[in-house]
Order: sequence, then structure tokens, then C-alpha cells
Amino acid sequence: MSIHVLNEYHLGDMTVRYLTDDIQKQVSLILLPADMPAPSLKKNEKLDSLVQLKITGDAYDDAYALGNSMRSSETVHRLSFQEQTLEKDHGQTTIKTILTAKGMYQVTHCLVWKDCHFGLEAVLKREINNLGYEVVAVEDGRIVFAGDKEALCRANIFLRSAERVLIKIGSFHAETFEELFQGTKALAWEAYIPRDGKFWVAKAASVKSRLFSPSDIQSIMKKAMVERMKSVYHVDWFTESGEAFPVRVFIKKDEVTVGLDTTGESLHKRGYRKLTAKAPIAENLAAGLLMLTPWKGNRILIDPFCGSGTIPIEAAMMAARMAPGRNRTFQAEGWKHIVAGRLWEGVREEADSLADLSVETNIQGYDIDDEMVSIARANAKLAGVDHLIHFQTRGVEQLSHAKKYGFILTNPPYGERLEDKKTLMPLYRTLGERFQALDAWSMYLITAYEQAESAIGRKADKNRKIYNGMMKTYFYQYIGPKPTGNRR
Repeated sequence: MSIHVLNEYHLGDMTVRYLTDDIQKQVSLILLPADMPAPSLKKNEKLDSLVQLKITGDAYDDAYALGNSMRSSETVHRLSFQEQTLEKDHGQTTIKTILTAKGMYQVTHCLVWKDCHFGLEAVLKREINNLGYEVVAVEDGRIVFAGDKEALCRANIFLRSAERVLIKIGSFHAETFEELFQGTKALAWEAYIPRDGKFWVAKAASVKSRLFSPSDIQSIMKKAMVERMKSVYHVDWFTESGEAFPVRVFIKKDEVTVGLDTTGESLHKRGYRKLTAKAPIAENLAAGLLMLTPWKGNRILIDPFCGSGTIPIEAAMMAARMAPGRNRTFQAEGWKHIVAGRLWEGVREEADSLADLSVETNIQGYDIDDEMVSIARANAKLAGVDHLIHFQTRGVEQLSHAKKYGFILTNPPYGERLEDKKTLMPLYRTLGERFQALDAWSMYLITAYEQAESAIGRKADKNRKIYNGMMKTYFYQYIGPKPTGNRR
């Protein structure tokens, strides 16, 4: 069996070579100067220095392994345990390599970034930290973090406020289309996309940059990817009959960041909302708003404008510790050469073990429209949380509750049409009056209605700008007192 060098690039004094064998198993080999001896290794130990591995022999099972007796110019010996993780930070790049007794497979990935709604970056950062991963950078609408293959699976399945999870392929500076072409061509696409892979630039976004035409950016990058892989795979034409590898690119101040979309359909599509309202709130935005409040699963929550039920359903899923992505599929599940199916299975088993559908809740959703209430109930049933939510046909003027310390979280009408705007002032005034009548409650609402505070009759304690898609909205926060003793 022969080993081929596909690509080589440098990070400071470190050289990374991507290798493959003749059955197309991707490999990453990390090299340093030949006189550096190998340190003693323990499973999952972080190394203080990088190690040079030398490929020898023709048998795949024997070609890759690591032992204490290895030296940079000597044959590598087999490990006595099955898996070893080597990790080394180099600036903002983390390279991780998985080795097994049968072989060293492809690089898991360097960095991952996650898109989210503008204004929810802090929420997503906290979610990532809670999963146990290190955040490398926080930018407008995206978080970059370091992780391995399992992190890719866990991020897709567990994160509530993210839009999508991307493998960061690389970044470079480009002010001209020629620089864009060369920068794209220099990236190691063959480390991810196989010979028969279907690849294209699914989305290009540009902010404050000289290159701003999405269609031109997409076209030029596709040509560069083709040229790169033609030289690697030694073919003139790609059938693109295999798995899909959608690419996304973001350019800000002429800095190009390129990512491979592991998610596919946006993460807000949990799979439960088959029926919808006229102006629904996205599931990940609803979850993010909930996480911006002190609400916990044992506290009262009411959405008086529940529509198709998204806010109450997301609250119930959080209370029951149900992973939002447990019942859907992801783009990267087809990338068997990058992420083994057993990893996805293991993370789904983890998600199932954490869910507790026996939890007691007090979550309510109201809407004045009978049809919307029926839709909300149907969606809650599809989500598996219908027993945790009480839906009711009721107008906002009937909003009341005998208990203290509850929460209102809602997405009231914005009045996008001119004829609707006339009804907004009395609607928000009624909401404010019903809120004032409640004892020691908190209220949180997201709206684009600029006179919301005036109509409610009170300035919000906090106000946060959040983009709901391309629409600028405000998250008004009226914070009530904390409960005393063991009250709910």
C-alpha cells in the first residue's frame, strides 16, 4: 500500500502534511526538525512540543503508531492502547490528530465557527463553554472555538442558539479577485472533499471590503477550488456525484474567512414545526432569548402571543433537558471519511440519556386565534412536550395569574403593514396594564415597534438590540424581584 503527499503548508516553524493512502483515507502528519526526540506519551495528554512521525512499511496496520522508543529517524512502533490524541496550540490554530492501532486518520479539524443571531453572541459563547470547549474568538454573529470530531457532533446536536456549525478551512487577505482566487486555491480542500464530492460556495457575505459581489465571489472561489483539486486528484473533470460539501465565506475588512458547513439546514429547524404562524420567531432565537433571562424550568412562564408555540416549546425542551438537534440529521453525517457514524450515534445516546420528560413545568401559551392555538398544540406534540405546556385561546386583555414571581416572554406583533400599526399602541398599552397587575413578575419582549416602551407605560430596565433575520429588533427587559424561600 502506497502513501501519497497531497499537500504541505507551514505554521511558523511547523510543517503540516496531508497524506492519503490508495484507498482514500485522509491522514494528517505533523512534522518538526529531525533532531527533536519524541517525549513520553500518555493517553489524551497535551504535548508541550510537537512530534515528528515517520511513515514506514507497506502494511497499513503497521504504518502508523507511536511509542516511547520512537525517534525522528526511526521506525514508528505500535501503540499498546487504541486511541491517542495529540494537541498543540500554535497562535490561534489548534491542530489535533487522532491515531489508532489500525492507522492515523484525517485531521479532525483546526477551528470551528458557529453562526448566530447578531446580539446573541454572549449566549452562544456560554453554551459552547458549558459543553466544555474553548472559545478562540467572538465576532459579530459568530463564535470561533477549538474542538475535535466529537465536538462537531455535539455542537450540532446540543447548541440551542446557534444557526449552523462550520469547520474553519482557513483565512487570508484579499482585495482583488486574483488574491481571492490564489488564497482559495492555497487552502487544503483535498483534506476534506473527496474526488467525487459535490462542492460549491453556498453563501458569500461581505462587509466593509473591496470585494462585495456575492455571485462573483462564489464563482471565483469555485474555480479556485476546482483548480486546486485538479492538481491533487489528477483529473480534468469532477463528477460531483458524491456527498455534498457546501462552503460559506465571510469577508470583513478584506479578511476572508472560509468554512465548510457541517449543518445543512439551519439549526433553528429542529424538526417539530410543521405548521407555522404568519410571522414566527425562529427556534434558535426563541431559545437564545430564554437564556438571556433568569427563567428556569421550575418557574412560571407565559407567552400571551404564542402563535405557533415556538417560545413555550423551546422553554419546555430546555426544562426537560432535551437536546434541540436530537431528532434531525446534519450535512456532515454523510462525511464518513471525516466523522464516523459511531460518533453521531454516541452523541445522540448522550442526548437521550440527559432528557427528563417527567419534569414538572408551569408553561403556558395564549393566542387570540383558535387556529394558532391548534397549530401550537400540534407542534408541541411533534416536539414531544405537549404534556408540559398548557395552550389556551385567550386575548392579552385576559392575561392574569394568581401566583407571584412568574415570567412573561413574548414576541408580540410588530405592525409591519401600515394598517396594522394603528392597533399597536392600544395592544401594547393593554400588555403593559396586565403586566402591572401581576404580582412581582418579570416581562421580556422582542419587538421592532419603536413606541413599545411608551405604550407599555414604563421604560425597560434593560434593552438589547438583536437582529431577527435582517430586521433590527429590541429585547425589552422588565426585571422583577427574585423569589424568596422555595416559591416557584
